[in-house]
Amino acid sequence: LINDPEVIFLDEPMSGLDPLGRRDVRELILSLRDQGRTIFFSSHILTDAEALCSRVAIIADGRLVACGRLADLSVDVQGWELVVTGVQPSAVSDLGSDVRRVTRIADGRYSLELTGARPPEQVLSQLVSRGARLVSLNPRHQTLEDFFVKQVEHDREPQELRRTS
Repeated sequence: LINDPEVIFLDEPMSGLDPLGRRDVRELILSLRDQGRTIFFSSHILTDAEALCSRVAIIADGRLVACGRLADLSVDVQGWELVVTGVQPSAVSDLGSDVRRVTRIADGRYSLELTGARPPEQVLSQLVSRGARLVSLNPRHQTLEDFFVKQVEHDREPQELRRTS
């Protein structure tokens, strides 16, 4: 960085760092990006790539298996995470197939992973009518890690299976 380069290559820049060091390196990378620099970095920590990159390339067994803008690779909404409070267990169980997973956080407070079969507003309305209060509602996107696993698994399928699928 001393020579003020326009292009910077980093190999696993946050590997082995404590949380404060990771934050410092992340802020440095973002600062360099904001100055107009191009930064290439390799990492096995895909959440770092998701947080910092606008474009990614996935390499498996020495071959490029996917490349593109991060927004194009991992935008699928796969459902919703709904957190509500003030709700009775019976109201949650009445949701049936709309809920993929229920996590009880505390008495009357639940995190619900919705399937996306119905709009989340309808599920929320059903709960609110039974006394629930909204804490948060967040879309659950396919992560870069999900995308990576799907690409690598597909790339490793025998050729005969790929032709028939």
